[in-house]
Amino acid sequence: MNDPIEFILNDHRKAEALFKQYEEIDELGYETKNKTVRKLIRLLRLHMEMEERLVYPLASRAFEEEARKMVEEAKAEHGIARRLLEELSVTHPEDPQFDARVKVLNETFTHHVLEEEEELLPSMEEKVAGEDMATLSEELERFHAEHEDVH
Repeated sequence: MNDPIEFILNDHRKAEALFKQYEEIDELGYETKNKTVRKLIRLLRLHMEMEERLVYPLASRAFEEEARKMVEEAKAEHGIARRLLEELSVTHPEDPQFDARVKVLNETFTHHVLEEEEELLPSMEEKVAGEDMATLSEELERFHAEHEDVH
């Protein structure tokens, strides 16, 4: 059984690697840009679904009122990311807005990851009971197994 926090961190690193890969693509590499962004869209959509279905409800139950605000902020950030992902999914890579939207998505993602890794996840490790973390780990393993093509 893996540490449930590691599942989340691994997804963060995969997304960061895709953003970095995107930045290194030649300006006119539209097909490569498109493929990279499609992978990123699938990964981020699944990651947000995983967090909202499995991680955030557990965190909300375990946290005091002040810490619950972290979960609500994370959900709000997911809403912003979803809109950007939707816009990207219908934008052609040759459109100047494509690069701009990837850049804004990267900035939004980076901010979200920073808060999650510095505040939310350490709070979960501290406040969530061991058996709940073990159950979360099993749920995350199942989720990843169901979506192996992305994870």
